Amino acid sequence: MLMLCILRGELVKSFERRRPIDKLVLEKLSNEFDGEELGKYLEAGLRAIPLGMNSALKTAIENDCPLRDIAFAQELSVLMKPGDVLLAISTSGNAKNCLYAISVARANNGTVIGLTGPSGGLMAQYTHVCIKTPGNSTKIIQEGHQPIWHALCAMIEVHFFTEKR
Repeated sequence: MLMLCILRGELVKSFERRRPIDKLVLEKLSNEFDGEELGKYLEAGLRAIPLGMNSALKTAIENDCPLRDIAFAQELSVLMKPGDVLLAISTSGNAKNCLYAISVARANNGTVIGLTGPSGGLMAQYTHVCIKTPGNSTKIIQEGHQPIWHALCAMIEVHFFTEKR
């Protein structure tokens, strides 16, 4: 699972459920430096990578490529695998950097979820699922995104991790 998201902590570590690491990994870890102590605290997680956090890549793309807003798409073209999920977030639904990333995700047989404002913008046409948040300003729309994000994380976690805290 690969997602374009800023709030990835809920996916990479536990959110509301226990996420024990694989017993075989735990066994092998016990032979490593401080492995038993480490094994007490490590949790299983989901691969979630926020795009655009690599400033060296972003500046190299901006310096070398005449097409603006392509950085997310370039990074995703290397990372995206069939079956991965892209979560693209844009209040207007028209952010070109998100639309380019969506094109790459679809071309790589990924699933695309859009989180937008009330109209959905162009993203509504190109995402597999478009969640349109009501609101008449960027602030209100973004405030609406947070509970949706948390609900998505909770549903994803229930799907992959069955053990309650």
